[in-house]
Amino acid sequence: MTKTKPKTLKPMRLKAGRPVGSGGGQSPALSPTQVKALLHEVSQQPNPTRNLALIHLLLCGLRVSEPLSLRVSDVTDIFGKVVDTFVLASISTKSGKPRRCYMSQSAQSAVAAWLHDMSSASPDDRLFKLNASYAATLVAQLMKKAGLKGSSHSLRRTAATTLCEKGISPRIIQELLGHASLAQTQIYIETSTAKVQQAVFNNLNY
Repeated sequence: MTKTKPKTLKPMRLKAGRPVGSGGGQSPALSPTQVKALLHEVSQQPNPTRNLALIHLLLCGLRVSEPLSLRVSDVTDIFGKVVDTFVLASISTKSGKPRRCYMSQSAQSAVAAWLHDMSSASPDDRLFKLNASYAATLVAQLMKKAGLKGSSHSLRRTAATTLCEKGISPRIIQELLGHASLAQTQIYIETSTAKVQQAVFNNLNY
């Protein structure tokens, strides 16, 4: 009887300061330094005002297709001022249900700057005249130019991971991302190895 040789297990390696196996095979979240590098690169490329507005909205947890469904009236009040929260229609969400979304101050400023460039736009005009495929490719190219690996989905995951590491409840993050279950949200959340090390050193001393 022929004996089969046992498989040799390759040693696991940490990549980019994140735990092995984190993220469920999805696009990696960015660190704050990487986000700043991306935003700087976007500002140096063509159409910076439009692209910065798009990037900032994705950094608030939106999927790449979701900002593309927005009209100017969705993100402004009756005076034309950019609002801090808006509702995505059910036709625009993955779940098929309306979802309330929230803008950071940075996102509000970026959207306001883009609206200023769109000075002749009417309330019914689309905020971004892009299709989802082009927008996803655009974001991936901008990330590559900034020396980063990932996709437009990396920015959504960055929102989840950043909030988690700031101590925000996973339930709140679940609401932000529009996930049906907390288990789905946890797949999106990455934790840096430094945070894991700190948690062990500070809390598991018996």
